[in-house]
Amino acid sequence: MPNEFSQADFGDGSTRQRILEAAYALFLKEGVASVGIESILSRAGCARASLYSHFGSKEALAIAVMELHFQRWVEGWLERSAIEGEADPERQLLAKFDLVDEWFNDLGFAGCAFVKILLETPAEDPVHKAAAENLARIREMVRDIAERAQLDDPEGFSFVWHMLMEGSVVTATGGVNDAGSRAKAGAQMLLRHWPRASGS
Repeated sequence: MPNEFSQADFGDGSTRQRILEAAYALFLKEGVASVGIESILSRAGCARASLYSHFGSKEALAIAVMELHFQRWVEGWLERSAIEGEADPERQLLAKFDLVDEWFNDLGFAGCAFVKILLETPAEDPVHKAAAENLARIREMVRDIAERAQLDDPEGFSFVWHMLMEGSVVTATGGVNDAGSRAKAGAQMLLRHWPRASGS
């Protein structure tokens, strides 16, 4: 599960990494806007000058945290776990809903970090744009699997599929623990009726 990753798995113990890990833990739990620089520095055990020398600003630190989150949560858990031991691309797509269903029922579940950042920042904010770009990267991954599944209009499919996934996350955040399995039922119907590419 995503909350099982530790600093030892991904960090080198450097000052930069300590600041990044501290911000990662705080931003994912409390959001970016509500976490102050002093809270990050206290958790990291670092001086203010260290944060600015390594990241330049809280904004740049938040963008670095999102990149780390993408590496850990999307590439390191959601994507890797969905394809391990499963060669069929359609089953890989469905496996994502099994994984998020487990996540929704984990005590550490706190919603999607990227969506939370979108909701708390204005559209012109670079942090907002970075969150949107990370969600677009998830759609690109889905599109690539859709292409391998020989689905028609893989770009359009990736948008619908991603809306199902993110919708299930928002629904689970509202306390519906079986949102993942309910979304999977919709995803199965979508796959069953989605046109296949010509000649497939």
